[in-house]
Amino acid sequence: MKKGKKELQKIAKKRIKNLINFVINNSEINYEDRKKVLELCLKIWKKYNLRNFSVFKRYFYCKNCKELIIPGETARIRIRGNKKKYITIRCLNCNQNRRIPLSK
Repeated sequence: MKKGKKELQKIAKKRIKNLINFVINNSEINYEDRKKVLELCLKIWKKYNLRNFSVFKRYFYCKNCKELIIPGETARIRIRGNKKKYITIRCLNCNQNRRIPLSK
């Protein structure tokens, strides 16, 4: 039997989460292998059209240099602002800043 589109998307989401958790939990993986894993995740994400899987799109990779964001290793993450708070993510490879607003 053929699997439906929704079932394939669920499997793809689980696979992406597993790959990212594997890279984050194993600190001995070198830069090139991390890059390959991220490329694989992006291919899966595009192939199965996971537009609604915005957590991966927004938080897990730098859009400029396509590097996996790991707090403390490849990115610096800060909370800024007085009245309107936002999260600042700075990629340590390309020094690009991203702001993500925090809402109540």
